[in-house]
Amino acid sequence: MKTKQVIEVIRGLVPKWIELLKLQNWSIDINYMQGHGEISDEGFRTHALCSSNWRHMTALIQFWPKDLRDETEEYIEYVVVHELLHVLVNEMREEGIDHEERVVTHLAKAALGISNA
Repeated sequence: MKTKQVIEVIRGLVPKWIELLKLQNWSIDINYMQGHGEISDEGFRTHALCSSNWRHMTALIQFWPKDLRDETEEYIEYVVVHELLHVLVNEMREEGIDHEERVVTHLAKAALGISNA
């Protein structure tokens, strides 16, 4: 698949999963990066990266479409969902059970929405 096709696949998937995961109230920006993502200490290439600010309900997701050209649409969908879930769980980095409870409540409602879709 060409890089432009990867971008089109991502553009089609992001709104679908924002709705399914009930993230419509968040401000989520998407950037398509040039070049290649970094390689982790474990040897895996970063296909996407999410920075989230749960206090202000904003997030930035960066995709490296060039690194996804040889992947299936199913895998690209997994990457989109994975990064959007980071939007939700970022808050769990805070101390205390309250944040975890709020995130799990949101995930439960999102899961029920997906099962009824």
